[in-house]
Amino acid sequence: MPFKSSDLTVLAYANGYTLCHYLTDDQAGEFIKSGYLKHA
Repeated sequence: MPFKSSDLTVLAYANGYTLCHYLTDDQAGEFIKSGYLKHA
């Protein structure tokens, strides 16, 4: 399954950076495939 922005949660903002948490039911092999996460 491709990246879903609705599964991305912002945890904190600091010094111009954003710390996020991403939760998925996909297996690790699917997650690390090229193109799973695409820069918007």
